[in-house]
Amino acid sequence: MDLLKELNKNGKEKTVSSTIQSIISNYVDAGKLKEAEAKLIEYGGTKISSEERLDCLRYLIRIATETKNFEKITKYVADINEIPITSAPLKGKFGGCLYAIGCGWVHSGNNERARQNFEQSLKIAEEVKDTAGIFKNRLALVEILRTEGQYQQVIAEVDSLKKSAEDTKNPDHLGHVLILTGNVYRKQGLNREAVEVFEKAREIFNVNKNSREYHYILWAIGTCYASLEDKEKAKIYLDLACTNLDGVEFWRINVLSNLTLAELHTIVGEYNKAEVVYKKVADLAGSDENSYYGKRVMRGQALLAIKKGEYDRANELIDRLVVVAVRDRNQGDMMRLRLLKAEVLLRTGEVAQHEEARMMLQEALEYFRARGVRRHQAVCLELLARLDSRSGYPQDASKKVREMLEIAADGSLERLHIRAELVQMVLKRRLGEKVVNEIESMSRLINRLNAEAERVILARFNAPYSDWAQKLMSLEPNSQRYVNEFFEDFHFIEDQNVDIEIDRNSHYVREKHLGEIPFHNKFTLMRILLLLAESPGKEYSKEQLAKEIWEQDYNPLRHDNNIYININRLRKLIEPNPRESRYVMNGARGYYFNPAMKVNISSKISDVAPRIQGPRTGLFGSLNEETV
Repeated sequence: MDLLKELNKNGKEKTVSSTIQSIISNYVDAGKLKEAEAKLIEYGGTKISSEERLDCLRYLIRIATETKNFEKITKYVADINEIPITSAPLKGKFGGCLYAIGCGWVHSGNNERARQNFEQSLKIAEEVKDTAGIFKNRLALVEILRTEGQYQQVIAEVDSLKKSAEDTKNPDHLGHVLILTGNVYRKQGLNREAVEVFEKAREIFNVNKNSREYHYILWAIGTCYASLEDKEKAKIYLDLACTNLDGVEFWRINVLSNLTLAELHTIVGEYNKAEVVYKKVADLAGSDENSYYGKRVMRGQALLAIKKGEYDRANELIDRLVVVAVRDRNQGDMMRLRLLKAEVLLRTGEVAQHEEARMMLQEALEYFRARGVRRHQAVCLELLARLDSRSGYPQDASKKVREMLEIAADGSLERLHIRAELVQMVLKRRLGEKVVNEIESMSRLINRLNAEAERVILARFNAPYSDWAQKLMSLEPNSQRYVNEFFEDFHFIEDQNVDIEIDRNSHYVREKHLGEIPFHNKFTLMRILLLLAESPGKEYSKEQLAKEIWEQDYNPLRHDNNIYININRLRKLIEPNPRESRYVMNGARGYYFNPAMKVNISSKISDVAPRIQGPRTGLFGSLNEETV
């Protein structure tokens, strides 16, 4: 919640002169900040009392904060320090100025300077026994803890804040404590709990449905339902939040509501709608990476580009935002950007880039765990599980998915819960476990959310391939890519009675634990696999391999390294654990196919391959290059 909302109310205080009240009502509340600034400077230059001068400076600080002209705050602070404080009323006004200065430093990102000003203002409020001032400054200090992600400390202060709010005899102050509490729950991913708290706050502010607080609460409830991916309720509350267009505070709420809608459209796969709303926000607030709203727009557009497979565009946006985050020393932004960068590396990189992504995600996971941010934890775990699965470690992937399931359940994150359950089902098949009861319960949940892509993934477990392929092709292209990427990362295992099946015509191989492995453009590797698998137990020497595979006489200088490289690459493709060979074995003078493994060579297994279109990135990088 914006700390400056308290300043808006001060314009109607009886202790503020009618001239200043008129300027605030006619210009500040209408969002005409430049005009208000000129009027206040003009009035402050006349012969007015010290109390009025302090009031002028307090509002000028607020305007400088709203317009991001933080250098002006320093000048106004110097002007304030020149005014002699000779009475209790002046002391109270001076404390109000310190509070305004603290709000300015909060918006500039300088929490330490803000904290100093709030503490000084709090001390003055206690001296003059100003219960409202005591509450405002205590609330502001706790708000700083919230912006720093120290959520447990915030919750520990809530009861004390409620007592301070009661001392003011102003019910609105209790409402502000409830808003603070709801925001903490919202940031932690406890969205249902947050909605309950926000609804209590809404009851307090219900007496004035045109107030900024009431509209802020509507926006906050809308964001909670957006996080819960309840599109209908989210849109109702966000639309209600946008019904008032007057004043800078309502402008901010309108921008935030549209940003939330754009992010929701992205999450549920409505990419065209997301693009339209992001353009609307950019028109309202700009897309400069140096502004808060510009950064939000760019970060949302980067995620949207990833979901649409536009990785170069995503990289460009992420790199620009990283520069700003490093410059501003904004660790939270850095960690959020690492999630995006890691997904780009997962989709476009090879082994080295995947390890880089893994390190990014592990650091981000620890950061979000320490702050209790559930959604980001779940996203980190999902991406780490995808990397583990691609690297041939399904058990490690399954462990991360179980943790993801717990987080999704605690935070009522239903779409994340569905994804985690689907991954768990695929990994169970891969680890040799049965999947029966989960299909019916998952079907009910998917149908309730009308999650089309997830419905097609689930159909892979019980539909004939021809029917399943038609379902896949009926999806729009971005959803098709999502399904294909799912099966690339978590290899679907058909029920099969043999260990490995090889399709000599389509160059598909299906391994019992890894699922389908396309050998497109891997002609040399396919020839070696077929040669060995057609005669299990028969050892082929290097001389024989040179003759059979390359149709050349064996030359150690030419063939030894080629044979070694190709055998290793073949193992990386077909072995569930590349460190322990099950299929291609070392013999005394060459290599042979393990006769203990059941193999079936046919020309029909491509009928059950999950990949419909596009190249496949395999467990160890691109599978499109040929080793001769």
